Parts: sequence; structure tokens; C-alpha cells
Amino acid sequence: MFEFLINTYILHWEPSRAIWIGGHTLSWDARCSGIYIGFGIGVLYQVAIDWKMRKSPSANFLLTKTIFLFPLFFDVFTIRYGLRAPSNDMRYLTGLFFGEAFSAYLYPAFIIMVSAKANDLMLSYSLKRLALPLILIVFMFFLKEWNNVLAFGILELTGIAGFLSLFGILAIGMLKAFINISSPKTV
Repeated sequence: MFEFLINTYILHWEPSRAIWIGGHTLSWDARCSGIYIGFGIGVLYQVAIDWKMRKSPSANFLLTKTIFLFPLFFDVFTIRYGLRAPSNDMRYLTGLFFGEAFSAYLYPAFIIMVSAKANDLMLSYSLKRLALPLILIVFMFFLKEWNNVLAFGILELTGIAGFLSLFGILAIGMLKAFINISSPKTV
């Protein structure tokens, strides 16, 4: 009973929708694994590359990232209305794009919110800032085909990093909002 509740409601896992690698499954279903791995890629990239910057992304950069959100919605729509058969590979790929693009919005907003010295200047829009995460997404998509324990470990750890960073960002953001609401403002 407890295992069913964890798999169904917390990990969102079903054997038919899972990604199997080397006889093991990732902790979430294909789409959620993609989202968390993509989010993990995005956050790890931003921490590694943009760690000194406390700036918000440019409008052009965010507009480009917005385009990467749509394939997931298109995938869900076409499956929901019977326009095509579901595919775990497509769920996983669209989840990767969605998670990475979502991190481009959420992580900088989080850093600006918690940083006392945040700068509102826009980051430059460059192909380099788009290319490396896309290369990592493609790598993670094909990594599942290696079908060995190393591939499983890399994907599982990246997914856990993405899940924990998303959970941490949301928890800290809510805590900061609660503290700001409950503390009286002095004029």
C-alpha cells in the first residue's frame, strides 16, 4: 500500500511509462524523468556558467526558451485527443526540453529574489547560452540508449538533482514570501 502511494503520487511512476536502462527504471515516468533531468541540466548549467551573474535573462533569450516549452503541450494534446499513439521516447524528449526551458525562467527569478544585491540588467542573448544546454539535452536523450548502469546512474542523479533543486527553489521561495508577508514593513 505504502509503495503504491509513493510510486503513484510522489514519484509518478508506472512500469509501462517508465524508461528502462540496464534492467533498472528511472524513478519517475518518462515525461517526469525528462522534466527533472532537463531542469537539472538547466540549473547545473546556470550554476556552472552563470554563477557570477545576478542578472535577469533578456527578453529574446526567454522568448527562445519559450519555444522549447511548447513541444510538451503539443505531445500531451495529440495523445489526449487520439491524434497519435503515445511514445515514451517522445514523452522523455519533450520533458527534457520543457524542464530545461522552465529552469531558464525559474532559476534566475529565484536568484534575483534571494539575492540582496541583484542587478536588473539583462543578460546578453547569445547562441552559446542556447547551444550547450541543447547539446546536453540531446546527449541525455541518447544516453538512455546505452542501456548500462553508468547511463542509468548519470540520468538518475541528474533527475534527482533537478527534482531537489526544483523542490528547494519552490520551498525557499515560499519561505521567503512567508517571511516577507509576516514581517511588518517600516516606512
